Amino acid sequence: MDAQERYVGLFDRSPSLSLHLFEHVHGDSRDRGMAMVRLVEMYREHGLEIEARELPDYLPLFLEFLSLLTEAESRPLLADAGPVLAGIGQRLSRRESRYAAIFAALSAIAGADVPAAEDHGPEPAEDLAALDRAWEEAAVTFGPESMAESRSSCDRVAAMVARMAEPGVRP
Repeated sequence: MDAQERYVGLFDRSPSLSLHLFEHVHGDSRDRGMAMVRLVEMYREHGLEIEARELPDYLPLFLEFLSLLTEAESRPLLADAGPVLAGIGQRLSRRESRYAAIFAALSAIAGADVPAAEDHGPEPAEDLAALDRAWEEAAVTFGPESMAESRSSCDRVAAMVARMAEPGVRP
């Protein structure tokens, strides 16, 4: 249980250590979605149909895919991921994590002089309450309470439109 908690604390609660490769490259942009579509297509071209509920850029899945290829096919693909792997490895080393050795080995296989990817900035807080506050989203409300807020916004917009409709006021 302790090992599992450490693993989750590292890789699931620390964005800079995420095992989703494209998160380091594209963040949450639309480019990430397109990159994943292309990755799934590449998996299918090589006969790998994903049945897991993981995203295609999940590092263990990507490494499993590479294991199905020849060394000549897999090495350039691993080299493409090299900067992300090196960055994760460096951040794990700073935390004195045993997992750093795995990323050092992957980085070495990918190419010895791979520059690390950009850092994601500060890590979220370690305690769970602070983590919840950092990731908390604004609540969506429905019903009469939300209508009052909407009306005030609508009233302001209606007033702006009315002012613009006055003679001599250009939109």
